[in-house]
Amino acid sequence: MGNYAANKRNFVDALAAWATELNDGAPTNTRPAASQTLKAAADAAYELVEYLNSPIIDRAIETFHTSAAERALAAKNLRKYLSDAGLESSDRVKWELHDDNWCVGSQVTVTYQDDSGDAHTITVSGHYDSETGWGTGVC
Repeated sequence: MGNYAANKRNFVDALAAWATELNDGAPTNTRPAASQTLKAAADAAYELVEYLNSPIIDRAIETFHTSAAERALAAKNLRKYLSDAGLESSDRVKWELHDDNWCVGSQVTVTYQDDSGDAHTITVSGHYDSETGWGTGVC
């Protein structure tokens, strides 16, 4: 976990900056569908940033680095594990812990309807890999 804090800060700051760019672009886009998509992606990214900034995430990852038993417990139901530790998350977020190389994955999915009534789904994801650190995508 040598550069954990700096690696996480860089990832979360970049994710938040991207969300801000999307959010700022949404109202000025002349295409309503594109504007809705930008706003939904921004909402998902902001929500993910909120969860990733929780000290509960940091404590869990620190614990997972040192305790195979805790990783095994959390891998059964990471949402419950994090909730028991005090991190409540919306139904839009999916948490996973893969306990092989180990990796904690999180993704927020936003579904919205456009003006024609069609449903669209946007997912923003990030993960912490025990070997490579923070990054986009899932485990």
